[in-house]
Amino acid sequence: FGSSCFLRGCRQPIMVDSIDQGMVAAVPELKSEADTLAWKREYHIRKREAEWKKKQDELLTQKQTAWEVQRLEKQNRLAAAREQARRKRMEERVQKKHQQVDREYRDKCREVQIDQRMEAWEKSQNAAILSKVVDAKEDDAKRKARLEVAKEERNQDMRNECAERAERAREEAKKNQMREEKILQKEAERHQREQERVAQIKADEAALRAERVKAFNKKTRQMCACFIDVFTARVHQYYCRQAEGVGRSTRGLLC
Repeated sequence: FGSSCFLRGCRQPIMVDSIDQGMVAAVPELKSEADTLAWKREYHIRKREAEWKKKQDELLTQKQTAWEVQRLEKQNRLAAAREQARRKRMEERVQKKHQQVDREYRDKCREVQIDQRMEAWEKSQNAAILSKVVDAKEDDAKRKARLEVAKEERNQDMRNECAERAERAREEAKKNQMREEKILQKEAERHQREQERVAQIKADEAALRAERVKAFNKKTRQMCACFIDVFTARVHQYYCRQAEGVGRSTRGLLC
């Protein structure tokens, strides 16, 4: 047969052609046909046993080879799975690192944008505040100018009013002076008229008193001199008192 096989539990290859050669070499002397048939039967049995053993060895070798292939495939799969897991972990770490770097980059870009927007906002606010300050200063200057103009106008109005009041006061003082002079003149005239009237009244009373005294003297001429003197003195006192009362009333009117 010229091929080798492995027996169960044997690592030494057994050559089938060597067995055939041994059997051929060990052919006994066949004396009869029965011996020939027996030898052929024995030869075929041994040959079939050798072929069966060869097939079993081949099957065992195939199974061992399949087992080894399966073991190697399993090892390869495990190694590939480990390598894949390692690569996956590596990829995950790399992806996480990339995500972290990307996140940090985005955060940095966001911070830069925020700083830029904040700077722009501060600039706009500063410009707005500066514009408001300038506008406020201009408004304040305009307001001060208006206040100065209004103050000057008010001062001018006050000066005009003062001048007008002074003029009116002078006119009023002049009118009051003229009025006082007229009042004093009228008062003097009235006082003169009162004095003349009082003098006239006094003169009339004196004349009337003289007439009454003359008449009384005529009526009481026959009485005694003492009684006449007393009565004349009393009458004289009475008329003097009347004259004094008239004089006081006249002075009260004049005052």
